[in-house]
Amino acid sequence: MRALGLELARRAAAPPFRAAAVSSVYFGGGTPSLFTARSIADLLDAIARQLTIEPSVEVSLEANPERLDGARLADFRAAGVNRLSLGVQSFQPRLLRVLGRHHSPQDARSAVRAARRAGFENLSLDLIHAVPGQDLRGCVADVEAALELAPEHVSAYCLTYEDSTPLTRARDAGRIRPVEEDLEAAMLEHIADRLAAAGYLHYEVSSHARPGRESRHNRSYWRGVPYLGLGAGAHSFAPRPPGDAAIPGTETDGKAAPNPSTVAAGAEGQHGWGERWENVRDPVAYCAAVERSGTAVASSESLSRAQAATEFCWLGLRELRGLDAAAFAARFGEPLERAFPQLESLRQDGLLEWRGARLALTRRGLLLADSVYAAFVY
Repeated sequence: MRALGLELARRAAAPPFRAAAVSSVYFGGGTPSLFTARSIADLLDAIARQLTIEPSVEVSLEANPERLDGARLADFRAAGVNRLSLGVQSFQPRLLRVLGRHHSPQDARSAVRAARRAGFENLSLDLIHAVPGQDLRGCVADVEAALELAPEHVSAYCLTYEDSTPLTRARDAGRIRPVEEDLEAAMLEHIADRLAAAGYLHYEVSSHARPGRESRHNRSYWRGVPYLGLGAGAHSFAPRPPGDAAIPGTETDGKAAPNPSTVAAGAEGQHGWGERWENVRDPVAYCAAVERSGTAVASSESLSRAQAATEFCWLGLRELRGLDAAAFAARFGEPLERAFPQLESLRQDGLLEWRGARLALTRRGLLLADSVYAAFVY
């Protein structure tokens, strides 16, 4: 808590985050529900003292179902958390064991009921599909179980095998077998169709929400809004003027996303292509570094124009509304079609389509989204 406070004070006192208006605070990237509600409240108070928190701020907290009870949830709500993201993943005990999860399906249901009693009106459930051993019927059952709980938001992720994880080692050793691609695609299509029929807007590749309940924080990432990450392993992004020195203190899990109208407006114009940095991941090393200098940067990167143009495209395509061609031209000084002539072949292949002034993934493009993103090399 002391280190988080010191890092916040350093960042809030200097450009580009000084005097920023905060539209979203996200406690995530681990198990922030292990913090006490008092600690969460203290962090929110510190942000409010040093930055400007908008009245409609979205304050999200990630939590695992087995770590929650009614009293803790009520305390989190009283502390200022107004959006809860529950890592349900599946309602099938066998698949939860494959994923290394420690909760039961009943834990998930109990956590949702307790959250409602605690006053949470904005709940998001995470589901994972294409888990080894899962078939289409199991995917259907998970979606139906989630809908029975009537969340405002569903994040439906396809299982990703990360390096050096137990799941990846089990796959490489042949102890588990990944789901076939055709079945994975069938699961994705079912999830999208079923949630749409239930009134959820499919607004981002993996995200579905009741109208007006889209995740403000995640949407900020896709739109290139600057964000400040505090804590061990946290990531940050900020614009900087071309030719300037690195952002002060950039030698660096809640995250504070400044409002695009206050900070990002300049980023699209004169503020260049951006700087991003990652904090050291080890909590002990992080605390020691912040005590010494106020920051704990492990690595940083200045974006080139080519990187910024490429990322603008694939991040924009993550939203189902599509990529704004006029915004691209205004930012980079050339038409989208001239910068990326390959998009015409993607359109002819049925992976992209124009929807007015926006370029968007087609239904087929959604199934092959990673391949589409990879084609955007400037």
